[in-house]
Amino acid sequence: MSTGRSLRMRFVRARPVTAWMRRSPGAAAAHSAAPMSSGQTTSTAGPASGRCPGLGGPRSSHKSPTCSTAGGRTNTTGRPRSSAAFASAAVTRSSVVKGRSDGRIVPCQPSKGNRVTSSPRLPTMLRGAILSPMTPGSGLSPNLHHLETSATIAISQEAKRRKASGEDVIDLGAGEPDFPTPALPSDAGVRAIREGKTHYPANEGILELRAAAAKHLSLLSGGRPVNADNIVVSNGSKQSLFNVCFTLFGPGDVVAIPAPAWVSYPQIVHLSRARPVLVPGEPEWSLKVSVRDLDRVVPGARGLILCSPCNPTGAVYTQAEIKAIAHWARDRKVWIVADEIYRRIHYGTGPAPSFLDLPDDLLERVVVIYGVSKAYAMTGWRIGLALAPGPVAKAMAALQSHTTTGANHPAQFAAAVALGDDQVERDVARMLAEFRKRRDVVVARFRQELPGVEFVEPLGAFYFFFRVDSFGAISGTEFCTRLVTTTGVALVPGAAFGDDRYVRLSYAASLENIQKALDRIIGFAKKLAD
Repeated sequence: MSTGRSLRMRFVRARPVTAWMRRSPGAAAAHSAAPMSSGQTTSTAGPASGRCPGLGGPRSSHKSPTCSTAGGRTNTTGRPRSSAAFASAAVTRSSVVKGRSDGRIVPCQPSKGNRVTSSPRLPTMLRGAILSPMTPGSGLSPNLHHLETSATIAISQEAKRRKASGEDVIDLGAGEPDFPTPALPSDAGVRAIREGKTHYPANEGILELRAAAAKHLSLLSGGRPVNADNIVVSNGSKQSLFNVCFTLFGPGDVVAIPAPAWVSYPQIVHLSRARPVLVPGEPEWSLKVSVRDLDRVVPGARGLILCSPCNPTGAVYTQAEIKAIAHWARDRKVWIVADEIYRRIHYGTGPAPSFLDLPDDLLERVVVIYGVSKAYAMTGWRIGLALAPGPVAKAMAALQSHTTTGANHPAQFAAAVALGDDQVERDVARMLAEFRKRRDVVVARFRQELPGVEFVEPLGAFYFFFRVDSFGAISGTEFCTRLVTTTGVALVPGAAFGDDRYVRLSYAASLENIQKALDRIIGFAKKLAD
């Protein structure tokens, strides 16, 4: 790679090589690239007041711009914190936390003037079109007792069904870019097929891709050495997450998941026979969690799954916040699964802050999840990556050898080009600029036309998470159901992510469709409020 990449690389002094990142002889050629600047700042400001996120000390005096209302004011409405009941949580069809199993959506209080009051407890995690509960009487394995189909996929399928039947439907529920895959990776995949590279791959991934990924991750994090032998390639980052959870967690283990959270995290943890515990984020802090939250809710956790930039909120953890959580995890011997699939879709300077920006002594129990689906518009190619300490990576590769054998062989060559070519970086920059333009339109219209509606101002990913319970105390599920029925706009209810006071809008759609959808959403919301 040339040093003229759009990643703004510069040379930095190399740090000592540790066992976590030491290169093997076979991977020595993977690390010759010029490093990228480590000056990755984010526009996320610190919290408004109170404790310092993660450290328990005083917070900075400046206000956060990231959790706001459509009128532009900072959200200071605190969510009631949970008790030790979270420690025995089991995510089922009807509950998030043990003791909340009545299956009801707990209604939030409507807005009172300019102040929005919070629900007395975390809403239950109900779904839309999902499987019936799997019980011993169903004849299915106990492994599937907690399993539910993905609510986001179900909504996308419903939108496609309605379109196929001739309805005027705008789908803003999909979590995938609407751009075509850049030409160079596509050509590389086709070329691999024509050259006969269609047989079984190495189960840990082809060296070309692992080397390209190591070089790429090194560039993103200021030139730190990254060992290609510690990377395992899978069929999408979802399989990477499954491999990590199945390798690290088991019966009796508690895995903390900041909520709202991507729908598959609790399901994957359950499949590994561990227990997912949702830790509600703070509204005044863009629905992110702090170390104090983690200590209060899951003092004996074995693992933590942290997504930044976050799906569904678009919130981004700052470097200081990530470092505080890493210290907490190291001191308590907690494994961190850092889902950084949206890292390149960041509206601050450079890629979003990462655990890979931290000192080596904080990475001994960290597994980083990455891939090409989101930033490179390659969702259908199904290539994900996990960067893990050596023994964990080896175990994950062994596990994969007995499940899928390995990732799609031709697609791996396409992904290697995506991660290693300057032209593709320019394609990514163009897509990011378009996402930014769309985000700005959504935020501006909510502020102008629905003043007082709370939302998380997205600093990354391509999601807009807004609160709907002020519209006549309606739940997110009811809001989405009535919206698609009456206007043809498909969104995802917050119940899918653990909080049914909210709704997720994906702006991974054309600006024309976004504007049309916003016309319908805003008109619908105003009628509800009347």
